[in-house]
Amino acid sequence: MGEKLNLWGRLSRTLDDLSDGLVPDGFSGQIGVARDLVRAEDLDAALVVLEKILLEKADHAVALYLSGAIFQRRGDVTEAIARLTASVTSRPQFADALLALGDTLVADGQYAAAETQYRRVLHAAPDKSDRLSAVYCGLGDTHLRRGTLDRAVLDYRKALLARGDDDRAATSLAEAMLALGRADTGEALAHLERLRERAPGKKMSERAELA
Repeated sequence: MGEKLNLWGRLSRTLDDLSDGLVPDGFSGQIGVARDLVRAEDLDAALVVLEKILLEKADHAVALYLSGAIFQRRGDVTEAIARLTASVTSRPQFADALLALGDTLVADGQYAAAETQYRRVLHAAPDKSDRLSAVYCGLGDTHLRRGTLDRAVLDYRKALLARGDDDRAATSLAEAMLALGRADTGEALAHLERLRERAPGKKMSERAELA
């Protein structure tokens, strides 16, 4: 569930870019319509528009990305992975699609494959702080799921260095530290306290709530 929200939140922040710079072809108008429908959460209608694009151009990277995100949102991980893989095959430097594919592979338990996609983003978009933070959060997730908590803590710290106001990175770092039994350092508790101040009603994990 967390990966689904990560992807959807990131998608909502990058929708304007999809019409402004990523679609230098004859489908920009349709992508704009699909973008607005996704923003309005009318996913069925958005998918109809995207499928029409893919009937004309089966390897349209942005249409594959958006439809892959929709399928991931619906819980169809297999179809989401297929479409996102096709998107990054069509456009290998498409950083948002690479991130989406990484998130979806984590949700499917394919941690090594997810790590490969996240590391590809470091080459595709090395200077964007929001993407760097997302990459290191994703890498941290792969280590957390595999039980390599020290490496998870290291990557979550890198995510916070890339973007200091990233609540997800702060929460993930604190929870990984608590899982390691490092709450006595005070760092984990300090992150959680700042998060509680910024978002008083935000739900955290049971471990974080008890800290």
